Amino acid sequence: MRKLVLSAAIVATSLVAATAGNTATFYSPQPLARSGYQAVDDVTMTVNKDVVVAVAPRGNSTGATLNAGTKVTVIGGTNGEWTHIQANGIDGYVPTNALSK
Repeated sequence: MRKLVLSAAIVATSLVAATAGNTATFYSPQPLARSGYQAVDDVTMTVNKDVVVAVAPRGNSTGATLNAGTKVTVIGGTNGEWTHIQANGIDGYVPTNALSK
């Protein structure tokens, strides 16, 4: 009887040890995929170089140019390359690297 109880205890311990490692991996959260989109609504930024404003990301020019030092309001998110802004009655997109806080 002692051998049976001891054998059962060893088997149970082995099963718990074997599944404990798998459980931790099974339930570990995976990092979210980065989309590159960042919400930055209603943030005031400064244009750090003269820039032509586009009607859409990588789109045609609005015909407006913002000079370095111009304060703009970010009204939409940024996808990393282009940011939706408003300034001096102009509504359009500028390259994100042309903006600083």
